[in-house]
Amino acid sequence: EGLLQYYESLGSAETLEDVHLRKRIVEVLGRFDSERRVIEAYVNELKRSPSNNTTNQLYQLILDRLNKADHEIVSELLWKLLEEKKYSTKMKNKITVIAEGYDDDEYERGYFFL
Repeated sequence: EGLLQYYESLGSAETLEDVHLRKRIVEVLGRFDSERRVIEAYVNELKRSPSNNTTNQLYQLILDRLNKADHEIVSELLWKLLEEKKYSTKMKNKITVIAEGYDDDEYERGYFFL
């Protein structure tokens, strides 16, 4: 509970140090990936932190976690995120694949967003 509150209180990840701290927190929170509050915290991280080369590792880790979490909760939160924040086409497609519930293999084979 305390770690989740600390994580939620952090600002935007801007440096590699910020990214590494958040990655460690996400790893520790991993055993609670099925809880709505943790899923919400992951999506909030995507909302507050820019998608760029510095944060790419963090985004990938969070998207991997969301891809394995409760699809109904994840889908609802990711669609809302996409309405609120603009992403590059590539990142928007990655998020959309998870929101739709498709797996990475289907995406990699090019079945979507051609």
